Amino acid sequence: MIVTATNVNAITTNVLITNITTSSTFITTTSITTTTKTSRIEDNNEEVVLMHNYFIAFTVNLEYIDPIVNNQISFNKSFFNLVFQSNWLINGDAETGTCQSGNGVTHPTGWMYNGSITQVYYNNTAADLSSTDPGPSNRGNCYFYGQISAVTSMWQYINMTNSINSILIDNQTVYYNFSAWIGGYSNQKDNAQVSITFIDQANQKINNTITLGPVSVVDRGSITSLLFRQANGLLSIGARSCIVMATITRGAGTYNDGDIDNIALYFYQ
Repeated sequence: MIVTATNVNAITTNVLITNITTSSTFITTTSITTTTKTSRIEDNNEEVVLMHNYFIAFTVNLEYIDPIVNNQISFNKSFFNLVFQSNWLINGDAETGTCQSGNGVTHPTGWMYNGSITQVYYNNTAADLSSTDPGPSNRGNCYFYGQISAVTSMWQYINMTNSINSILIDNQTVYYNFSAWIGGYSNQKDNAQVSITFIDQANQKINNTITLGPVSVVDRGSITSLLFRQANGLLSIGARSCIVMATITRGAGTYNDGDIDNIALYFYQ
């Protein structure tokens, strides 16, 4: 008897049983559980706890009755699958922590940063974007804004093997999906980009850095907007961690009007 599972996720799972005797009887029970990772960060001296569900574990228990030998056999098999369930980035959507409502600098919660990159409200007249400008439909209340630095950036380091078995990576069964909404203000030449670099166990870069953007004023047609950019593929053998970096660059003028929202990184099988 061979038991396999397909489409393993939190909604539906298909179980296929082969190599069995005709007219065999089965009494089947199943259970689905999730593995959760907790991230703890500080915002204005207050601890913010973020929960991320990464994995689905599926177990099928079979009571197998063979009519030929008329005996009952208990059979148990578990399936483990990585699912497209949660953004691995902390505060990729600029919705965690405080947002700037004026002309000041409020650094994004959960990110390391350099320069004046700011988490700012939509419809803040001291910044760029309104909630009705072209962009994501699920944009929330805030986005990332360059503010005043000529070049400003923020980044996160992710240890993928905290939650993904390295064997799955090296067997090349794990994929990534990396995306962001990127843009700027009116006819300003300021721009933004988001990149991901995969790293091996020796802390060495694997393959080329994958970059979304920059989105130029020509790309936007001189319209204040955010445009969707995406990259996906198979994780390379040896990948163990990654660095996601957002960079906003001023083209001219006093303020850096490059903008980003909804940065997302998913892993799946």
